[in-house]
Amino acid sequence: MLKGMQLATHYETLIPDLVALYQCQIDLYQRLNEISAKFLAGPKPGVDYSSLAAEVPEIRAELEQLQNVVFAASALVFMTLVGRQLMRHQSNAEQRPTHRHAVLGS
Repeated sequence: MLKGMQLATHYETLIPDLVALYQCQIDLYQRLNEISAKFLAGPKPGVDYSSLAAEVPEIRAELEQLQNVVFAASALVFMTLVGRQLMRHQSNAEQRPTHRHAVLGS
């Protein structure tokens, strides 16, 4: 859905950046799933469970940071889309006569 959107030229990299951020989140969630699967599989020789356990808080912190960035960037996308609608509305309002002008004939 995001890949099909187009914004003004000075925001043209915003959508690809958002897509990349979402992909990073997906990758981190997949890593959390891999770690969880190793723990749920039970003790196996050669698996460093302490390093896996230490990796989880780092992944969670990175996910939280990515979510904050996505939230802030999403606000920018929303504002540009709303701004574009407002500009269209204003230009349409300037082109048609107001009700007062139509009634008064001026």
